[in-house]
Amino acid sequence: MADRWQEPQSRRVLGGHGTTILVASDHVSAILIAEHPEALAPQFTFVRQSEKLLRTLTNKRNLSHLCQRLGVPSPHMVSPQTREELLDVSGDLQYPIIVKAAEP
Repeated sequence: MADRWQEPQSRRVLGGHGTTILVASDHVSAILIAEHPEALAPQFTFVRQSEKLLRTLTNKRNLSHLCQRLGVPSPHMVSPQTREELLDVSGDLQYPIIVKAAEP
């Protein structure tokens, strides 16, 4: 099997000219790029970002706490971990309610 980090198809199509720009389209791919910059750098141009920062900002719970600490307005968030915790906060919830995974 060929090495998946070898020459990208876009470079082959361009006849070896130009640089392939790597852009993360979601939280998971942004973290992947941040975790493997040395493996990706020979083939791609991309913005290097701190893995720790990305993990902090892509975690909904961490981001909510950070916004509260810094006084940045943000939607109210609860993060119940058990059915009992969900039942405890359910009487205080208001519409609209958005449910998301806390971590990518």
